[in-house]
Amino acid sequence: MLDWYVLYTKPHCEPQVEQALRASQIETFFPATPVKARRGRSAFKPYFPCYLFAHVDMDAVGISRLNWMPGMRYLVQFGGKPARMDERVVARIRAHLAQPQSLDERGEILEPGDHVVITTEPLR
Repeated sequence: MLDWYVLYTKPHCEPQVEQALRASQIETFFPATPVKARRGRSAFKPYFPCYLFAHVDMDAVGISRLNWMPGMRYLVQFGGKPARMDERVVARIRAHLAQPQSLDERGEILEPGDHVVITTEPLR
């Protein structure tokens, strides 16, 4: 049975783990927000740094296959059992990230109440 599981990766290794999982025909979800692209940096910032989600049949794949993947730290577990994530939570995160967002000059998401200074015409 397919369920969503939470994977904890080494810093900045989420894309590496995601690519390896996809190569193994495993569906993934790596929540990220767009940021201003800079030379040598990704155009996305992880929404949950060091975490991504895998949609797998744990009986078929096995915990050790995920834990020993390059770039992984471990599969998140509670009470010795892999932490399952409700599909509705994944859908809600996807929906939230699909909403348009405003970014500041550093690529950070602007939140309601943030101070904004407009320096270009015609709104100056």
